[in-house]
Amino acid sequence: MTCGTRRVSLWLNSGVPATEAARRAGHGVAVLLKIYAHCIDGQADAANQRITDALGTKDTEPEPGGEEAATARRRLERRRSKARKARIGA
Repeated sequence: MTCGTRRVSLWLNSGVPATEAARRAGHGVAVLLKIYAHCIDGQADAANQRITDALGTKDTEPEPGGEEAATARRRLERRRSKARKARIGA
């Protein structure tokens, strides 16, 4: 992963709108979403919560597989973190 890829991934995962991330990266939105779609996959639960909060209602139907997907993402992140630490000798 290049520095630019990390930077754009960080922006998207931090909630920066795709239009702004594309502008900063020098891409069109369509190109950005095609290249970085994997960075924003799995954010349905967070998006649903923001919508629910904005509407002031209780979300009665969570995203299918939401908890399982979140668990899988956490597990993957732990593995990546361990691999990074192993590479730098920490």
